[in-house]
Amino acid sequence: MIVVVLLGMLAILGFLFYTFAAQERSNSEYYANAGKIIDDPGLSADALMDHALQQLIVGTDPRLKNSALYGSRLSMLGNTFGVQNHRITDLSAFNGPGINVAFDGSGNVIVDQNRDGTADNPNFLAINTSPAANNLNDQFGDNFPQLDVGYTYPDINTPFLAYLGWTRNRTAGGGQVRTVLIPSFHRPQLNRTAGGNPVFLWEDLNYNGVIDAGEDRNGNGLLDQGTVNSAGNRSLRAHPGHVYVPASQQGNSAPVSRYISTAADALALLGNEKHVFPFLPMYDGYAPTAGSGAVNLNRPDTRWIGHQGLWDGPHPTDTNLVNPANASIYYQLDVDNDGDGIRDGVWLDLDFPAQELADGTLVVPMFSMTVYDLSALFDLNSHGNIQNLLFANKFDTSSSSWMRMPFYNTSSAQFGQYAGTRTFVSSSSLGVHAGEVNPCWGFTARPGMESGGTFSTVFQQYQLFFGNAPVDSSTLTPAQQATALAWFETANMELAFLKMGRPEVNSGTGVISDLHPGLYGEEHRIAEKFSSGANNIFDYPRPGQTNVDDNGDVNDGIRYAARQVGTTWLDVNQPVDLAGIGSVTASGNLKAYDQ
Repeated sequence: MIVVVLLGMLAILGFLFYTFAAQERSNSEYYANAGKIIDDPGLSADALMDHALQQLIVGTDPRLKNSALYGSRLSMLGNTFGVQNHRITDLSAFNGPGINVAFDGSGNVIVDQNRDGTADNPNFLAINTSPAANNLNDQFGDNFPQLDVGYTYPDINTPFLAYLGWTRNRTAGGGQVRTVLIPSFHRPQLNRTAGGNPVFLWEDLNYNGVIDAGEDRNGNGLLDQGTVNSAGNRSLRAHPGHVYVPASQQGNSAPVSRYISTAADALALLGNEKHVFPFLPMYDGYAPTAGSGAVNLNRPDTRWIGHQGLWDGPHPTDTNLVNPANASIYYQLDVDNDGDGIRDGVWLDLDFPAQELADGTLVVPMFSMTVYDLSALFDLNSHGNIQNLLFANKFDTSSSSWMRMPFYNTSSAQFGQYAGTRTFVSSSSLGVHAGEVNPCWGFTARPGMESGGTFSTVFQQYQLFFGNAPVDSSTLTPAQQATALAWFETANMELAFLKMGRPEVNSGTGVISDLHPGLYGEEHRIAEKFSSGANNIFDYPRPGQTNVDDNGDVNDGIRYAARQVGTTWLDVNQPVDLAGIGSVTASGNLKAYDQ
């Protein structure tokens, strides 16, 4: 009997504690939900930023079915671990297969997951898996390959990443630099007509829904709307094919357009002088109003509005529409997010609750974000070296002798050009550390064409220190200007300056007026050696401290005394590249170079 009573008391205590714990859990959920601004956030900056950053960084609430980022696959966290059914189920980072995009023989964009050259599931190109972009269905979301690939590159697998860089026109224009822009959450390179022709961002300039003169810029017989399909599931940017998704209804009713895309609809639904949605990117004075069914764009020039730069190319019929070098003209997207004068962002619908303006108009805030990967930049504190200046030897067939890379050179040969070839001062062999990344590939400004100022004045210090100014690329042929010949020598000089430092020399007296330390320090050696007329690379700053065994390896692996003349034997069990250049021809002890 006592046992039964005790068991009953324990059961009562168990129920009591369970009730208490459940109540505390409910209280915590109520408290947390009360702090979330979901239904009526207002237009405060904090509410807007929190709404956007949560979807960018963590993921999207499954209830926000109208959001272009619905499904959380495209968030930073989703790109790190992968997302299945709105949740992270795999805690192993960057082990997903991703989506492999390729081109077939006709120039069409295809998915080739097994890399056999044959198109696979085309639905994988639907970067927007929101029901709003798929006729009220999100059927593709859970079947997609996981996007947590082991790299960061602005492609279909990391759509939040943007890219801003430059390339040279190798076919015309003498190799002028062209800006390459890939916006965050927009991939114009994936939208191509049959044969690989570009699909323009928006061609219906007067918002009447039909092709008018001059609007069909790629001649495909369609009004381009930024994607190759009418549903717009290859577009995260707002698209006229996107529909409204009710919170509790999906896939079983006639879809209703999310946006007003024609002047006639704006007039019928909103009344006179109301705006259609700006599918054509806005600009100063932009006012797409619908008055009596007509649209007044107040556009100063329609030629480049909505242009996507290199992805659209020149106008196919108007010869006046050449590709301008000015990126602020060439790229005409929605928003200049980083304030550099280039419209690099697109409008995203993130399903923010509708807001009522003072006149009673309901509006839905839109968002634009630009995310750059800083790891794609050169780190000048660690990238690059001058090993080829210190160690490299090449056999010159013309003189049948070994040659070192000249440091001080008054001949017509370029700095880094010897034994008949052009060589960067920075070298790489095993690729085991950051110092083997060659930043010279990023120093591509062409002296005389993109350096500004008077050539002799701009490169006067180069002339005084290296014995020769770089090649004036304006004197080269157009074909040469489009090659590394136009910038190779300057890149070598710049990297040498960054690593070793340089003096500021009075051209009249030859006296040093200032010193600019480099990464290797020891600027006193520059003052001492340059003033004495030294022109040997070993007289100037190098890695480590001169004449000091600063890394404590003077006898490491050496079976005989240090600095022994002749062959030095190293006690190593694996192949090792002491100089970091792959091979070296030198007499004496290589360890002496470390002093």
